[in-house]
Amino acid sequence: MLALLPDPEPLTRARAATLAGITAARLTAANLEAGRDFVRRLGWMLNEESGGIGWGVPETMAETLARQPTLAAEFGSILVSYFTPTENQLELPELWLGAACAVERFARTEPERAADAVVEWQRQREHPSVEVRGLARLGLLHVGRAPTPTDDREEFAVFVGWDYRRFAVGDVDSELAAQVRSGSF
Repeated sequence: MLALLPDPEPLTRARAATLAGITAARLTAANLEAGRDFVRRLGWMLNEESGGIGWGVPETMAETLARQPTLAAEFGSILVSYFTPTENQLELPELWLGAACAVERFARTEPERAADAVVEWQRQREHPSVEVRGLARLGLLHVGRAPTPTDDREEFAVFVGWDYRRFAVGDVDSELAAQVRSGSF
């Protein structure tokens, strides 16, 4: 699964991260220390000294933490730091976008632990990239902060379950807000 993380096809990468997260959560249920080691290895893969590039690593970490509350408590702040400029922000734009996706995913199950990303999400609501604008608004919803309404009709994609779903940025405030509040998103 980890070998598929650098795949050029976004759906393949997202599914590989999901499968790795599911596997790591199961591993952690059987052996907590092995789960910790896995998340530490993911962190190492994002470290410049590792010599790796880290494609899909933040997403894999998010999926693991979203499925394993013990690891979320221990490593959640590290995941959020990869997205936050005052912390440990990933500098390569493509990796940073992966961190934005990862923190949004993490916020679905751990909104309190992802709340440290609020300031950055608020800053990114007007980002030139539609993906970043959409993820920022969605992240704010997950942590209970309703973003100001917008008429932005550009569409962004977010990986949910096993596929990407497309939404207009402006629909985050209406269509998705109800789904987030009900827990169906």
